[in-house]
Order: sequence, then C-alpha cells, then structure tokens
Amino acid sequence: MSGRSRHCSSSSAIDPQWLTQEQTGALVRLAGQHFSHRWALAEALAELEEQWRLRPDTLVNKAYNKELQRKLDWAYRNFSTE
Repeated sequence: MSGRSRHCSSSSAIDPQWLTQEQTGALVRLAGQHFSHRWALAEALAELEEQWRLRPDTLVNKAYNKELQRKLDWAYRNFSTE
C-alpha cells in the first residue's frame, strides 16, 4: 500500500444494521491505532472479537466468509489515511 498507514477513526460511520454490536465494539476499541496493512487490521479485529474471524473454507461457510470479507474491506476503506 505504498508505505501509507491507516488508523481507526472514531468519526468513521458505522452502520449498526450491517455490523453486529460485537463487531462495532471491536472497531471502536481499535480507534486511534495504526495499521499499515489490511491483514494487520483483520488480525487485530479477529483477536478482539470472534465475529471478525473467518470460518473454515467450506461450502457451508462460503456466504459467511464472503460477507465478513466485505465488512473487512469496508472497515479498511473507512479508516483515515495518514
């Protein structure tokens, strides 16, 4: 990502209808922290909250993992860039 890092911003709009309360809480707890890579953000969220963890790659979990990946992409896009 060209050397820039992103940090969680409490000003980022969080859609309570799409994210669970637990997922939202994990994002709020990361406010102010810096992440240079998407994987670092995903790892930090997964450590804080099980609902941010991908499930085993099976047919049953495919839809869940796809939706979670959308949420992770959204989270990374909505952090301020330094």
